[in-house]
Amino acid sequence: MSHKIMNRVTMAALSLGIALSSAYAAPPAEMILNGGFETGTFAGWTVVNTGSGAWTINNGTFDPVGPGTALAPISGGFDAVSNQPGPGFHALRQTVSIPSGVFSAKLSWNDRVRNWATIFSDPNQEWRVVIRDTGGAILHEVHSTTPGDALQQVGPNARSGDLTAFFQANAGQTVVVSFEEQDNLLYFNATLDDVQLLVSVLPTTKDECKDDGWKTFLNVNTGQQIFKNQGDCVSFVATKGKNPPAYN
Repeated sequence: MSHKIMNRVTMAALSLGIALSSAYAAPPAEMILNGGFETGTFAGWTVVNTGSGAWTINNGTFDPVGPGTALAPISGGFDAVSNQPGPGFHALRQTVSIPSGVFSAKLSWNDRVRNWATIFSDPNQEWRVVIRDTGGAILHEVHSTTPGDALQQVGPNARSGDLTAFFQANAGQTVVVSFEEQDNLLYFNATLDDVQLLVSVLPTTKDECKDDGWKTFLNVNTGQQIFKNQGDCVSFVATKGKNPPAYN
């Protein structure tokens, strides 16, 4: 395992309060970089702005064009806010490679939605979170606003999507996680913060189960440990998955 991957795994484990007892264990990995925008920049993100307007890093003083006013960041010192004086499309994206042996995967984020039109329209006046292929085609929709939704969802709103089945079906593929705001009717301010993509994989060697390593394997959607004890973990590896985890 490379030092870069090990560092990301370690940070993910610490964020979940997991003690890294085994040097071989692989607790849930965080796939998103700078998900809280706490660098004060868009480092790690691909920023897409077409038409009018742009994404802006907000430190609590950003006052967008239109009726929207400045708001404090959802958390920490910064978040990202979309802003436009006319029709436009704005996306924040990260490319990730789906590992093999995924047991669970969860995308989560906090947002604010301020739609100054009289309706949501698909796709012309919409906030959506989708998984695209590297060519741009939508493979999976995680979340979207729909006609009839409250126009002002200042929240902040904690949202998440279970990506387990999608990741298991697309192991080894490279995909793009895309947060998108599209506006063609009137001003629309979307705010994004605290993005996480946690992925847990199953052990492939008995060493990963030893020294309490089995405890680090979690279902990231429930927070539950996958194995009930070291023996359960070792048995899974020894039978090459024929003996499934106790908490499958």
